[in-house]
Amino acid sequence: MSTKDNMNKFVVIEKIGKDLSRETIDFMVNKRIQEYGENTKDFDNNEQESLFFFLMEGSDIKAFGMLKPVIIYYKEVGYPIMGMGNVMAMEKGKGYGTTLMNHVKNYLTKTKQVCIGNTHKDNFAFYTKCGYTFIPGFVNRFVYYMKAKTPTVKSGMKRSRLAEGETVRNKYPDRKVGDIYIDTQGKETRGDWHDYAMFVYDKENRLKELINGNGDIVTKVPLW
Repeated sequence: MSTKDNMNKFVVIEKIGKDLSRETIDFMVNKRIQEYGENTKDFDNNEQESLFFFLMEGSDIKAFGMLKPVIIYYKEVGYPIMGMGNVMAMEKGKGYGTTLMNHVKNYLTKTKQVCIGNTHKDNFAFYTKCGYTFIPGFVNRFVYYMKAKTPTVKSGMKRSRLAEGETVRNKYPDRKVGDIYIDTQGKETRGDWHDYAMFVYDKENRLKELINGNGDIVTKVPLW
């Protein structure tokens, strides 16, 4: 699917992860390595159902991002959301990122969905300008549950093993995803969210109870 933005200059293409070409995946991986020095995303295996957005000028990708369908749990109630991630503009200060984020916001409004993203403090002003709302301390309430096969638990410099079938919450009942990180494949290593914050786009306030609460929010996938 493709749509033109208001300036009638760019085209935004939407594609499901499983339909991405090898060339497109390699392009995103290379751009992430150029920007961050490494790539921590496994597009081939972890983002098959994610919806990707590409801001195109002719045949050139000027910006890209994705929405990942996720169910988060609060007080044993499931909330379907779209997790925003992998947002990148090929050039800064050109308006590419803003144009893409406006399109994503319009998509969320049209489809009546909500999104949650997590970003570094350097990007707070950008997402605020694009109409997304930051929730102080929100990320620290997220707890990542995963099936334990042979995972490693990392907390600071300490490591320990989880027994078969054991969960993070059972072994470490007081820990949050902000200070403990579980990863069996080594794709994500950052566990310190001190300089990060979560933003939301929730036009119909569907997450009001969850946002205004103070209990754990459970996710069965790593923060996207």
